[in-house]
Amino acid sequence: MQNTYQYYSQGIWKSSESGETIVIQSPYLKKSIGAVQALTQTEVNQCIQSAKEAQKSWANTSIYDRAHYLQAWADELLKVKEELATTVMQEVGKAYQDAVKEVERTADLIRYTVEEA
Repeated sequence: MQNTYQYYSQGIWKSSESGETIVIQSPYLKKSIGAVQALTQTEVNQCIQSAKEAQKSWANTSIYDRAHYLQAWADELLKVKEELATTVMQEVGKAYQDAVKEVERTADLIRYTVEEA
């Protein structure tokens, strides 16, 4: 049984009004591993508009608070790195250890960016 993943917009997880999904095929497993929502053009536009609105408050957030949020994000990535690595492995056929390193590098890059700021 494959998972059908919702999309996240305006602070909540949603299913598309289209009722359609796009199947994710694994080159590693040679089978379907899940499906993502096939958004309508209206939903895509709403996501873009929501992101533009969120940017306004983010721009007014202090550098200290931004750093805090980004450090917490890096922490969360590392907490679920095995799960993320498995997903990367299945979706793109990357070796598991390479996928783990990719997640760790992503967290490192977030932390580096915070320090540079």
